[in-house]
Amino acid sequence: MISSILVLAALNCPSPPSDVSIEFGPRPEWIEAVELEIAPSPAPGSHLVEWILVDVQDRVAVGHDAKFVRIAKRVLSEQGLQSESQVEINFDPSYATLTIHDVVIHRDGETFDRLREDQFSILRREEALERQIFDGQHTAIAVLEDIRVGDTVEISYTTIGRSPLFANNYVSRHSLGFFDPIGRFRHTIAIENGRELSVRTLGGETEPKITRTGTTTKYLWDNSRVPGTTVDGDLPAWFEPVPWVQVSEFESWATVATWATELFVFDQPSDQVHEFAEHIKARTADPEKRALLALRHVQDDVRYVAIELGVSSFQPNSPEVVLQRRFGDCKDQALLLVHVLRELGISAQPALVNTIYGRLLPDQLPDPTSFDHAIVHATVAGRDVWMDPTRDEVGPLDEFGLLNYEYALLVGRDQTELTPVIRDEGIKPSVFAGQNLHLDDRGAGQFECVTTYRGEAANTIRSIRGWVGDEGFGANALDYLRNFYPNLKQSKPIRFEDLPDQNELVVYEEYVIPQFFDAEGENGPTGVFHAIDLFSVVTDPTKRERKAPLALQYPTDVRMEITARLPGNDWEKSGDSHRINNASFKFEFDESLDSGLLRIVYAFETHRDHVPAAEFGAYLKDLDVVSSHLSRELWRAEPVFAGRGAFAGAEPGSQLSEQTLSRIVNGLALFIVLVFAGVGYAITAFRRRRSSGPAYVRDHSEEAPGTERPIAARRRKAPPVWREGRLLVMDAEARLPRRCIHCNEYADHGVKRKLTYTPKYLLVLLLAPVFYILAAVLIQKRQKLTVGLCDQHFQAYRKRVRRGAAIAFTGLALIAAGGLLLASNTSADGATGVSVSLLISGFCVALFGAYLHSNANILLTAVYLDDRVLELKGAAPEFLDSFHRRVA
Repeated sequence: MISSILVLAALNCPSPPSDVSIEFGPRPEWIEAVELEIAPSPAPGSHLVEWILVDVQDRVAVGHDAKFVRIAKRVLSEQGLQSESQVEINFDPSYATLTIHDVVIHRDGETFDRLREDQFSILRREEALERQIFDGQHTAIAVLEDIRVGDTVEISYTTIGRSPLFANNYVSRHSLGFFDPIGRFRHTIAIENGRELSVRTLGGETEPKITRTGTTTKYLWDNSRVPGTTVDGDLPAWFEPVPWVQVSEFESWATVATWATELFVFDQPSDQVHEFAEHIKARTADPEKRALLALRHVQDDVRYVAIELGVSSFQPNSPEVVLQRRFGDCKDQALLLVHVLRELGISAQPALVNTIYGRLLPDQLPDPTSFDHAIVHATVAGRDVWMDPTRDEVGPLDEFGLLNYEYALLVGRDQTELTPVIRDEGIKPSVFAGQNLHLDDRGAGQFECVTTYRGEAANTIRSIRGWVGDEGFGANALDYLRNFYPNLKQSKPIRFEDLPDQNELVVYEEYVIPQFFDAEGENGPTGVFHAIDLFSVVTDPTKRERKAPLALQYPTDVRMEITARLPGNDWEKSGDSHRINNASFKFEFDESLDSGLLRIVYAFETHRDHVPAAEFGAYLKDLDVVSSHLSRELWRAEPVFAGRGAFAGAEPGSQLSEQTLSRIVNGLALFIVLVFAGVGYAITAFRRRRSSGPAYVRDHSEEAPGTERPIAARRRKAPPVWREGRLLVMDAEARLPRRCIHCNEYADHGVKRKLTYTPKYLLVLLLAPVFYILAAVLIQKRQKLTVGLCDQHFQAYRKRVRRGAAIAFTGLALIAAGGLLLASNTSADGATGVSVSLLISGFCVALFGAYLHSNANILLTAVYLDDRVLELKGAAPEFLDSFHRRVA
């Protein structure tokens, strides 16, 4: 269900009583009894708990409202005990009282009463404290004793009280399900005195059953076996996968605007506001510059703090109070800015917006809780300007963003409809990145990056820089670049050039690369150039099929140019260019190589904030083309030598016997087969060794708390990894952290491995090997995984692999020698015996070498593997000890 935070709740209101208490008693008489049906066995599935019943009954009466809640859940696992053994009930004591009725355990047909008054404690938990919001919510909490797997925990309670915020207008919203399945979901709203409610279902088609008894109207949603909602990743913030219901007594947006007008009081400006405005007038007569100065003063002089301790006094604080305290929430800052602008002769008024669900407002019922933020609308020099005093925006007034607001409700009695928040499509946060690489004859290079951030992108970098400082920013930047160039080193501290008047921020970075090229590339010395700034903005989903829209970073405009001065002119690189322009994004790519100067130019721009599910397949096809261009290989041409040779089997004119010729031909055929087998084995081993490399996307979940990355977002978010005893357990789509599995030190290398798992029950088919092989091929599970090794253990691993390969090739050589000797001798028994000995010993040596080689390649073994989870053994205790048991 949408969780809107009503930021219009007030400041400067009375604090909740210090002796907050809760009551205990029977269920109220007005509720409808609902039978609890507990099936003998839990519903099938992999959930931690089973939701058996969710029963919510709202009673809307004159003077007060009451809400009865009853929930029953069955514990299905040890992890589920962690959440269900603790009862938590949130309430606001400034206007509501809490009465707890039942805490019951159902076990094997028996019922145990676990309600004890002395076990409940009341805590004040400011969950939004890190966002400078103090909401005054309290939590009644109790830890239950003797809860076991298989128990059904049932609780019920009632809260009584009405927030005075909306006077006599009732508003509410609730979901029609959860992400987990529910045995029975029931929600009732009974409203008295002949009042009617407007009801709207969003994201579903379920409508309530409406009954009228006397002056009471009841709205009932009652559904059994409600399926859980499977959620795709990378969803747009505004998309709600679970259907929900909105209920409101407000007749129109005009009544909401009138309600809001009563909150924002516009008296005559005080001396402080007048002095504030006169100071701005003295600096300039230009209306745009005056509006910009007024906004900057409010942003700089009033810090954002929202103290929402109750709602008995919910009006914004007066501008005088805000100027004196030098802090306030969004509505305080908006009202202050409106007063100052009006004193400057600029028409202005507060505007209510929703920072996430703005685009959905036209589809919703009129409801004040649809808004979570207050900004300012002004008319400056004959044009509309939207200003948000809580954002640290810089630059020209006509380039301000307001990226996601979409619609606003202007505060005024003459307002009847929502107003579109029109954004200039030409104003987008942009990134212009230039990377210059100069390489010497040894392959070492100077790597310089100059990145210009503009608009909202510059504001983001300023915010990150403010949190971590220049040194921390430089460390994060180096850490990110090392995901692409592992041996990169910083040569000079990172530098910043801030141009606030243009809202631009330029970042200068300088590094050295001791060795850029891989000397063992398949095409000779090979180097790879990466479009580093595009990896963080090109949305590459983990799942290749989805039923929900895919979120895109919008608006985005990234342009990048890579130039590299190469030693010599013997480099192989075909010029290439590509263009894609679809409904979701535009991508341009150009590449050229001329006289040792490589130039690669990228441009990527998003057209919208999401990809509809129906267009996801077409998006993936274009995305694969983009991804194929983000890393470009360059290799150095090397001369290829060709030689001639002649095979002389006998003197010219001589004739060979048919038997001798046949043996020579057979021997050569055997030799050719063995040579091809050896070459094939060598190529396979070589490719396996080539696949060992830093194939990581760094897992930033291990960074220190509060650390920010200089790039907006990782390309993907890795699912969890945990331990179970001596086993390493991970989600099928997870990646191992970049640590060595033998010593838990930083992994310098990533070794790609393909894990296989064959169910043990197939071993009974070993009596019929053909059926076993066939069944294993059909049922066997496979999973690719990158395993981390530090340099010391990687060298030891490679040494073992090479030793096994060398022994195997020695065996093949013995087999070849025995085959040739056998083919070239017709009658010598001694020679035949030697040949057979060579063949047998060669076969044994080759088999032993192959075993050593294969065993050396085993880093982790799959104990269990399916589409969801992997269970692995073989990791060292040091590596396992860095993980915790999984907690749901």
